[in-house]
Amino acid sequence: MADCCGGSTAGSHRSNRRKGGSERKKVEGARGTDRTRPTVIAGLLCCLLLVGVLALTGFFSAGFQGGSTGTLPTVIGDQARTGNAVPAAESPKVGPFQGMKAPDTAFVTIDGKTLRLSELRGRFVVVWFMAVWCPSCAVVGPLIKDAVRARADEVVVIVVDLWTPSVLRLAGLEGRPGVPPPEDAGVLSSFISQWGDKGWYLVLDETGELTKSWRIAYVDTTFVIDPEGNVKLRSDGPVTPPQLSAALSSFAGP
Repeated sequence: MADCCGGSTAGSHRSNRRKGGSERKKVEGARGTDRTRPTVIAGLLCCLLLVGVLALTGFFSAGFQGGSTGTLPTVIGDQARTGNAVPAAESPKVGPFQGMKAPDTAFVTIDGKTLRLSELRGRFVVVWFMAVWCPSCAVVGPLIKDAVRARADEVVVIVVDLWTPSVLRLAGLEGRPGVPPPEDAGVLSSFISQWGDKGWYLVLDETGELTKSWRIAYVDTTFVIDPEGNVKLRSDGPVTPPQLSAALSSFAGP
């Protein structure tokens, strides 16, 4: 009986120890969950944003290119330059690709001024398609500013914010979770005052026509048009200082 009671008591102690250990693990697990929850949430938000951006770029490359045979880069970076290839269906003379005549586009600025590329002949023109939320754009803005700092009379910079309600609607991204909200003139102006130059011309792609006609596949895309209206550089993805410097110094004149 004593042995039985003693055995029962020992078993009870062991059981209590197991329960105590189990409770401690539950508490520690709950604490670990609390610590990791913000990271998990942030990761999910990033994934949602990435899905949205991939959907947008897929729409641009597949929908806007109209089945052309031109290739687009799969990696955004300083080597992503396959977008320069001229689609077989394109005119050999005019188009938004390197080595072609730039489309004679009319850009309407946020303050109502109209700039037509053909009227800017004789000067280099940098056309930068971007969005304020885009992380790389906060790097490219100062890069462009440095490249043209001492050449205000020779280089015109046109900034096109494509993150507008019309473009998001066309891409099927409007109102989706994780997708940055549309941007307006105030947001664009504030961004450029911090990362760009007050002398730049600011444009919102209100209808999506600029994004379509320039065949934009990535949010951060830079063009350099030479004084004769030729596309000297198309950088799908963040442009680099060597690319920009080379494009802005490649004009030999008539």
